[in-house]
Amino acid sequence: MIGLKQMPEGVVLETTRGPFQARAAVNCAGLHSDRITRMSGERSAARIVPFRGEYYQLKPDRYHLCRNLIYPVPDPNFPFLGVHFTRMIEGEWSAGRMPSWPLPARATASAT
Repeated sequence: MIGLKQMPEGVVLETTRGPFQARAAVNCAGLHSDRITRMSGERSAARIVPFRGEYYQLKPDRYHLCRNLIYPVPDPNFPFLGVHFTRMIEGEWSAGRMPSWPLPARATASAT
Protein backbone atom coordinates (compact mmCIF):
# COMPACT_ATOMS: atom_id res chain seq x y z
CA MET A 1 0.00 0.00 0.00
CA ILE A 2 1.35 3.39 -0.93
CA GLY A 3 -1.53 5.64 0.10
CA LEU A 4 -4.91 5.84 1.73
CA LYS A 5 -7.74 8.33 1.21
CA GLN A 6 -10.83 8.59 3.37
CA MET A 7 -13.93 9.32 1.34
CA PRO A 8 -17.56 9.88 2.39
CA GLU A 9 -18.51 6.44 1.00
CA GLY A 10 -15.49 4.59 2.50
CA VAL A 11 -11.78 4.44 1.81
CA VAL A 12 -9.58 4.23 -1.25
CA LEU A 13 -6.39 2.23 -0.76
CA GLU A 14 -3.68 3.21 -3.20
CA THR A 15 -1.56 0.20 -4.14
CA THR A 16 1.18 -0.50 -6.65
CA ARG A 17 -1.51 -2.35 -8.68
CA GLY A 18 -3.91 0.57 -8.64
CA PRO A 19 -6.60 1.90 -6.32
CA PHE A 20 -8.92 -0.33 -4.30
CA GLN A 21 -12.16 1.05 -2.88
CA ALA A 22 -13.83 -0.37 0.25
CA ARG A 23 -16.42 0.63 2.85
CA ALA A 24 -13.81 0.18 5.61
CA ALA A 25 -10.19 -0.83 6.07
CA VAL A 26 -8.63 -2.76 8.94
CA ASN A 27 -5.05 -1.83 9.75
CA CYS A 28 -3.09 -5.09 10.22
CA ALA A 29 0.31 -3.75 9.18
CA GLY A 30 2.29 -4.92 12.22
CA LEU A 31 5.44 -2.83 12.63
CA HIS A 32 4.15 -0.46 9.96
CA SER A 33 0.70 0.09 11.52
CA ASP A 34 1.60 3.53 12.90
CA ARG A 35 2.67 4.62 9.40
CA ILE A 36 -0.59 3.36 7.87
CA THR A 37 -2.51 5.28 10.53
CA ARG A 38 -0.64 8.46 9.56
CA MET A 39 -1.41 7.79 5.86
CA SER A 40 -5.10 7.87 6.75
CA GLY A 41 -4.74 11.35 8.18
CA GLU A 42 -5.53 10.15 11.68
CA ARG A 43 -3.36 11.01 14.65
CA SER A 44 -2.41 8.41 17.20
CA ALA A 45 -0.63 8.76 20.51
CA ALA A 46 0.83 5.29 19.94
CA ARG A 47 4.12 4.87 18.12
CA ILE A 48 5.66 1.53 17.22
CA VAL A 49 9.17 1.14 18.65
CA PRO A 50 10.44 -2.23 17.44
CA PHE A 51 13.09 -4.17 19.25
CA ARG A 52 14.07 -7.77 19.18
CA GLY A 53 15.21 -9.95 22.01
CA GLU A 54 17.69 -12.66 22.73
CA TYR A 55 16.77 -15.61 24.95
CA TYR A 56 19.26 -17.64 26.94
CA GLN A 57 18.92 -20.99 28.64
CA LEU A 58 20.01 -21.55 32.24
CA LYS A 59 22.57 -24.28 32.78
CA PRO A 60 20.96 -27.40 34.26
CA ASP A 61 23.09 -27.14 37.42
CA ARG A 62 21.46 -23.72 38.05
CA TYR A 63 17.81 -24.79 37.69
CA HIS A 64 17.52 -24.97 41.48
CA LEU A 65 17.87 -21.16 41.64
CA CYS A 66 14.40 -20.76 40.08
CA ARG A 67 11.32 -22.42 41.52
CA ASN A 68 8.67 -20.17 39.99
CA LEU A 69 8.34 -17.70 37.12
CA ILE A 70 10.33 -14.52 37.77
CA TYR A 71 9.25 -11.16 36.37
CA PRO A 72 11.09 -7.85 36.68
CA VAL A 73 9.65 -4.90 38.60
CA PRO A 74 8.38 -2.53 35.89
CA ASP A 75 10.21 0.74 35.35
CA PRO A 76 7.81 3.42 34.04
CA ASN A 77 10.69 4.98 32.05
CA PHE A 78 11.40 1.73 30.20
CA PRO A 79 8.21 -0.38 30.38
CA PHE A 80 9.33 -2.75 27.62
CA LEU A 81 12.64 -3.71 29.20
CA GLY A 82 13.16 -6.53 31.65
CA VAL A 83 14.36 -10.10 31.83
CA HIS A 84 11.84 -12.84 32.57
CA PHE A 85 12.76 -16.29 33.81
CA THR A 86 10.35 -18.90 32.47
CA ARG A 87 10.19 -22.65 33.09
CA MET A 88 9.69 -24.40 29.76
CA ILE A 89 7.47 -27.44 29.25
CA GLU A 90 10.46 -29.82 29.24
CA GLY A 91 11.70 -28.44 32.60
CA GLU A 92 14.53 -26.22 31.39
CA TRP A 93 14.59 -22.49 32.18
CA SER A 94 14.87 -19.64 29.70
CA ALA A 95 16.01 -16.15 30.60
CA GLY A 96 14.99 -13.35 28.31
CA ARG A 97 14.35 -11.32 26.51
CA MET A 98 17.48 -9.18 26.47
CA PRO A 99 16.39 -6.30 24.21
CA SER A 100 18.50 -5.11 21.33
CA TRP A 101 17.56 -2.49 18.78
CA PRO A 102 16.98 -3.88 15.27
CA LEU A 103 17.43 -2.19 11.95
CA PRO A 104 14.67 0.30 11.16
CA ALA A 105 11.54 -1.44 9.86
CA ARG A 106 11.91 0.07 6.38
CA ALA A 107 15.55 -0.97 6.10
CA THR A 108 14.63 -4.50 7.17
CA ALA A 109 11.73 -4.67 4.69
CA SER A 110 13.86 -3.42 1.80
CA ALA A 111 16.74 -5.77 2.62
CA THR A 112 14.61 -8.86 2.00
